[in-house]
Amino acid sequence: MWKEKPACVMAIPSTNEFASVRQVITNALEEHNVETLDYSGDTASKKGASASIEAIEAVERADMIIADVTDATNKNPLLLYEIGLADAMRKPVLLLAQKSPAVPSQLVGHQVVVYEPGATEQLGHYLDYWLKTHPFEQYKQS
Repeated sequence: MWKEKPACVMAIPSTNEFASVRQVITNALEEHNVETLDYSGDTASKKGASASIEAIEAVERADMIIADVTDATNKNPLLLYEIGLADAMRKPVLLLAQKSPAVPSQLVGHQVVVYEPGATEQLGHYLDYWLKTHPFEQYKQS
């Protein structure tokens, strides 16, 4: 299916603790003309069995996923499922974590950006770099 621009699943917790991170990601995606698919498994998981169907649909529609894995195994086990789906569909995955021990062992081998909660400007610079270096040529205008 042809799309006008790439889309990214933003799998970031919807709590206040992550509000600045969500804003930095949203800004970076907008700057690169990437549609934000704001899918937060922590809210979807409250809906019950349909959460996994929503995860599949979101990841299928996306061209990439950006996910924060800080305490993912404790607070949002569905996130690991979403990352696995993206891997199976061979979609680029960028993982974020507030501290390196927060990265679950199942995700060894993935690119992980470890950031300080108060240093979102640095995170923004890295997201800009990551988005510039990933090939989404089919969407770029001449």
